[in-house]
Amino acid sequence: SLSDRLAALSRQQQDGNIDALRLELSQQPRDLVLHVASQAKSNGNELFRQGNYEGALASYDQALAGDIPEAEKIHSNRSACFMALKQYDAAVLAAAKAVAVAPTWGKGYFRVGRAYAELKQWGDAEQAFEVGAACDPGNSEMVAWWEKAKAAAADEAAAAAAEKARLRVQSDYSRFDKVEDPDAAPLPDQSAVIGQLQGHEVVAGEGWATASEEEKKRLLQAVGSVDPTESDQPQWDPRKVHEDTPEWDATERKWRVAPVRRRDFSDCEKTVAVANLLEARSEISWMRRMEAVAGAEDQQNWEEPLQGVLESKPATCLVVGAGTGSTAVASARVLPNAKVTVVTHHKAPFPGMMIKAVAKANNVDITVQDGMVFDAPKQPFDCVVLDPEVLDEGLLGKGVLPILEHVHLHMAAPGVRVVPASADIWCCPIEAPAPPGLPVDGAPILEAYRWSVFYEVLDAQDMPWRKLGAPQKVFAFDLEKRPTTSDVKQLQFVVTQGVVHAVLFWAVYPWESPAEVVGTGRAAIQWLPGRCTVAEGQMLTVVASHSISRLRFQVTDPAPAASSRKYSLARWRLRAVFNQQRLDALASAAASVVGQLAETASDDPLAGLKMGDGEGLVSVLCFSSGAGVLPILLAQASRRQAKTAVHVTGLEANGHLASHGKRLVQASDVASCVEMRHEDVRAYRPALRHRLCVLDCFDCGLLGDGVLPLLEAAKKSSLRPGAQVIPSAARVWAVLVEELWSTNGIDLGAWIGAGEAAYTGISLAGKGKYRILSSPVQVLDLDFGADNPGCFGEPKTMHIRPSRPGKCTAVAFWYDLFLDSARNKAVTTAPRWANPTGLPYWEDGFQQALQHLQEAQEVGEDCVTMSITLKTDHVHFALSCPTKPAVAQEGEIWRTQAVAAAQAASAAVAKKTRDFGEALRNNPELKPDALAAVERVAMEPNGTNDFFIDPQEAAGMHLSFFAVKPPSAQRMAELQAAGPT
Repeated sequence: SLSDRLAALSRQQQDGNIDALRLELSQQPRDLVLHVASQAKSNGNELFRQGNYEGALASYDQALAGDIPEAEKIHSNRSACFMALKQYDAAVLAAAKAVAVAPTWGKGYFRVGRAYAELKQWGDAEQAFEVGAACDPGNSEMVAWWEKAKAAAADEAAAAAAEKARLRVQSDYSRFDKVEDPDAAPLPDQSAVIGQLQGHEVVAGEGWATASEEEKKRLLQAVGSVDPTESDQPQWDPRKVHEDTPEWDATERKWRVAPVRRRDFSDCEKTVAVANLLEARSEISWMRRMEAVAGAEDQQNWEEPLQGVLESKPATCLVVGAGTGSTAVASARVLPNAKVTVVTHHKAPFPGMMIKAVAKANNVDITVQDGMVFDAPKQPFDCVVLDPEVLDEGLLGKGVLPILEHVHLHMAAPGVRVVPASADIWCCPIEAPAPPGLPVDGAPILEAYRWSVFYEVLDAQDMPWRKLGAPQKVFAFDLEKRPTTSDVKQLQFVVTQGVVHAVLFWAVYPWESPAEVVGTGRAAIQWLPGRCTVAEGQMLTVVASHSISRLRFQVTDPAPAASSRKYSLARWRLRAVFNQQRLDALASAAASVVGQLAETASDDPLAGLKMGDGEGLVSVLCFSSGAGVLPILLAQASRRQAKTAVHVTGLEANGHLASHGKRLVQASDVASCVEMRHEDVRAYRPALRHRLCVLDCFDCGLLGDGVLPLLEAAKKSSLRPGAQVIPSAARVWAVLVEELWSTNGIDLGAWIGAGEAAYTGISLAGKGKYRILSSPVQVLDLDFGADNPGCFGEPKTMHIRPSRPGKCTAVAFWYDLFLDSARNKAVTTAPRWANPTGLPYWEDGFQQALQHLQEAQEVGEDCVTMSITLKTDHVHFALSCPTKPAVAQEGEIWRTQAVAAAQAASAAVAKKTRDFGEALRNNPELKPDALAAVERVAMEPNGTNDFFIDPQEAAGMHLSFFAVKPPSAQRMAELQAAGPT
């Protein structure tokens, strides 16, 4: 019967198998279809009166399948059914459909407001009743509910304001206005509050009545009525990672656990100011990160799971997150009949511009909405796709659970499909030992610096590690349902002998296996508060928990030896300190030079002195020497190879790292001839100048670590005339490159050069990402021993003949380092195909450098002119061709606007960051409160819906408070003015 066909249609709507039924119904007389649909509506009304709400819903669905007039009333009735079933989320969605069908019908808004009221979302309820009352002013019930919602919302706001006022008594936020949001309202005057505190007339926290005079004094200091003393070096207790709701106590200047759960930090002006700054910094770093992702070899591919959604034939698709745009393009291609809408989840405009540029380049039609998903229009979508950008290495860190909660509540149609549909969290304990073969035990140094307020991304290149227990699945998230916002589990691992330093964890999606994810760079690591030594076969207990926007792991048995942390160091710096291959090459080359210098030491004031095992002292300077490993290796190699005593002076600008170096030197067998100093080479004035200088400050672009200005300062004040330098010289090679940035057939060429860095590190051994257009040519030859290693600022031109035609978008370059003055020993950073003589490599996995051209150039058989300019911190390349520049692709205007907007935002953020640093330098008493604000944000940066912050950006700012600074610019200027000794 026709009624049966309507029922079948309503049942199959979610499965997508409705085309045949709709075609059959369209061939029936319209009056007959409407009659049957009206009968279904009447049946639904009768079932509702009988209390059979599920039966009523089925009948209403049949009526909607027949396209009955006044569908808003049926949607309203469905909302009433869901209310009776206490399914309030579904009631909101059904009522929202009634409002969408009839925007001026007051009862639809009433249904929305009633559902929100049951959910205790009084602000949303108040707005719904207000609009409904405007549509139907004579509805007394609507007005009554509006007043009730308004009062409840006001009570909530008053409670929040009272809590905020209580916290404001504990900290003087007005002194932090250097980084306040410029649009924020002015802060109220606190003078009356301070006066009341001094008169003990108010309760400033629960302990005021019983507080000692010293405690009250500290409280008055906190609110600004007494000049505070200068703070000590900050400390971090790693156990705070496991405090789910820490709160800064300005009286005691320390953290405590709050009596209520509080992840939202919007009640504190300082944390809001810090969050605004971190969000702006995250937006700028987003451009560089996405450029790196677009050019990466391995990218996450959502096409396979999208194919699984295709069979449900969604009509609308929501993509959350901007990313590189590949997810949006893949969604539009796999779901050609769906209207694809991208909500960038960024407040800045340039992510949306970049997505439009990528969409145009791939000829797909998508709608792009700037802003946070929480502020997007509330409309139902059949399919929701989460861009990998909102799924960080620890899955939850970028706030995917609040995003999903909002989407399921406000933007998902019944039976919504989500990509990815689920995610499992796996974990295992790991050991991260110091590299083997070092002359010293580097474990204490590593353990002093390896900590973070948040979890970190595992970089296997920066750190050797090994599993101590078999991986286990700890959490399973069903992303197609409203998420569970917290959970705790206990795990037992049978471990092998070693030292547990951290817990490694990673997310596994339905189309992956746990083992294949770890090597992709998508794993995260949480450091323990201290080392935990375990025996073979011992049982290790790990408590895993998650909140709304982060995962936590705590080893409880055996308990780690916890200790506070005072200092931080960048991970790349640790890698440089302990790179055995590079350090051995430098030490061996320097030892050979030491032997040569010893033979010609008759003019040396120290010649003939005995020291160590040999005669003829040779004085060596080694700056940027880290924790002293290179000076130790150099002294040992000189003793072993040249049978010559040396005196090695190691300079390190980071004070804490230098102190580690001093302890390592004292524990070594060359303590009598190695001196570690905490000093910047630009401020170093030795009594006797050095005969040899050993450099270890080269990056993939050769000059980015500042080797040239540092070497120039050493020659002026620390080295003798004619002193030898190791490495002695460098030879730079370059090739023309066409970048072929695509993934799974999606053109990502719009991202080439979007990050605007001087150069980036790449691997030219990649799988087709870079097409070489010319043979390698030598472009520079730098002599580090000369007074002027190169001609700064003077462009050098040369002609290069392409080996094949193409669109040249960049210049890739690398270098050979010569370890002796005769240039007989060399190491290289060249790709293997460009190293026919088999030179040893400077470092395993070391990258080449790539500089994007400002404008792509079409090259053919004719020579092109390359301009090379040597700057103090990089080599700059420019290209001119006789042919016309490459024709801009459609969408280039969006890319140009995005880059310009990002550059403008970058300048503004740089100023905000400088103001932040200046405020702390000029007002040292602000540092404890500033650090507390940064800590509160960094502990769970996306625990509130108001911000979208990169957790690693927040953790980096937190670590910056613990970085040891080199001598001040003023101090170095004074020493420079004094002239060399």
